[in-house]
Amino acid sequence: MHLVPSSSGAICFLINEIVWHTVNSMFTVLAGLVGFFLFLLGSCIGSFLLVIADRYISHENPFLGRSKCDYCNKQLVWYELIPYISFLIQRGRCSSCKKKLSAHYPLYEALCGVFAVVFLQQAVLLGQGIFLASAMFLVACVLLILIRIDLLLMLLPDGFIWVLIAVSCGIAGIAHAPFSDIAFGLLAGVGFLYVLWAGTGGAGIGFGDVKLMIPFGILFGFRGTVTLLFLAFFIGGIVGILLLSTKKAGAKTAIPFGPFLAIAAFAIMLIPDLPHRFFQLLGVE
Repeated sequence: MHLVPSSSGAICFLINEIVWHTVNSMFTVLAGLVGFFLFLLGSCIGSFLLVIADRYISHENPFLGRSKCDYCNKQLVWYELIPYISFLIQRGRCSSCKKKLSAHYPLYEALCGVFAVVFLQQAVLLGQGIFLASAMFLVACVLLILIRIDLLLMLLPDGFIWVLIAVSCGIAGIAHAPFSDIAFGLLAGVGFLYVLWAGTGGAGIGFGDVKLMIPFGILFGFRGTVTLLFLAFFIGGIVGILLLSTKKAGAKTAIPFGPFLAIAAFAIMLIPDLPHRFFQLLGVE
């Protein structure tokens, strides 16, 4: 026997469906608007990260003085500072000297915009975990700065690493990370790279890379740190082979390792279960 719902019951069911779909659509629109705003905000922050990195390299204060062209030193007007739009309008060239602008600008803006959405969108929509999400976004921002500096100077400044250490300790505290996992993460990361640094007399790797493993060991623990090292060496190996095969580098060409460590860290931050998958692949799980 089939039960036929009453007309009032059918109406209530229909109203509930309409309300549910309406709320779901509104939430989807809200999520899109928040994501769009965060992407724009992150893009603006990404542009400023390049200013911080470049002015560190030139020994200038990033908070003083207006932005200017890297070639002719022309001061930029406000519309030349708008992410993406200014680059497209000027067709990737300075409006004064017509020199080609670096692709780092839109690249950093886009990366930072994506990181802002990935790390902050859910926390903003749910109204919880905002501090932790902001801390992870800050880690990504500092790593972007370090990538730029290391590529140009072969240097990882202590000041930025100290910021990473402080933020990583805060994240570990909020997440109640086991002390033993942090200790083994530090031993695996710092210990391994220190042995490599000492064994090669600093020729194989820089001491800044050793110090960079301190916040990574705290942040990712033992399995995350092991996975990070594997990814960094794997990516670095591929890039090295490509540079050698295209004759853009020789056997004795120094290549900074910090960017590979940072890229590997991004991978783990974006895919939190990556260490678990890696150890499953090794058959250790």
